[in-house]
Amino acid sequence: MTNFLPHQCLLDVALVGGGTFLQPGEISLGHNGVLFLDELPEFKRTVLEVMRQPLEDRVITISRAKSTNDYPASLMVVYLNVYYI
Repeated sequence: MTNFLPHQCLLDVALVGGGTFLQPGEISLGHNGVLFLDELPEFKRTVLEVMRQPLEDRVITISRAKSTNDYPASLMVVYLNVYYI
């Protein structure tokens, strides 16, 4: 089982993957593991929106001009939000 703890500054590209030579992102690297998001409200909305479809389909498809790759994305997302009074 793999556990990943991405930082709030994470870009949606790093979460999904891609690049000139297609590489998996945090969603696929966390396959069969846990993606732990600390301080969920601090993440950008685009980052959270990018996760929705891969979590439903359990696969993430990255398409670029030269190629298209499918990466596995079956993972559990756990988040923490602490409120101080």
